[in-house]
Amino acid sequence: ARQQLFDRLRHVPLHVIPLDDSKFYHIGTMPECLYHLCQDEAFLGELPATASYVGRFPESCVMSSAVAPGAAVGAHSIVEYCDLGPGCTIGARCLVSGTT
Repeated sequence: ARQQLFDRLRHVPLHVIPLDDSKFYHIGTMPECLYHLCQDEAFLGELPATASYVGRFPESCVMSSAVAPGAAVGAHSIVEYCDLGPGCTIGARCLVSGTT
């Protein structure tokens, strides 16, 4: 089983986001996820936010996505693994994943 897992994942890029050892953030529910990634300054301050994987719009979070000029992401929304074309609008307090 371990070899099969290795064979399937060996070409998949893995990303690790190290957080402070003494803290635990529960982001298991949608409201918690939206809060921590869009509003919680303590949590956001611990992330090594680089343009390579996180791009924050005002009061929202866009990760590993392409957002064309003319597209809009509403306040307190999360967009991940998306390709948003011109004229695409994501409303407030939305979580959108894997959309083209």
